[in-house]
Amino acid sequence: MLTTKEVAERIGVKYTTVMLWLREKKLPGAVKEDSPRGYYWLIPESSISGIQKRGQGRPRKEGAKKAGKKAAKKASK
Repeated sequence: MLTTKEVAERIGVKYTTVMLWLREKKLPGAVKEDSPRGYYWLIPESSISGIQKRGQGRPRKEGAKKAGKKAAKKASK
């Protein structure tokens, strides 16, 4: 079982991203534990095995590369 900080470090994302995934229930098997100082999450390693860090920015739309090349050809004429 891993803490939110350990999960963030292993995947290479921020702690707040891991908390968002927990709220959206994207990490199956995560358990919320209570302590005198508040609650904390324990996340099984198996639930993060398929997660990969996404690149920065907005994902490209289908055909976006083709449109960019056509525009560049027209500009060069």
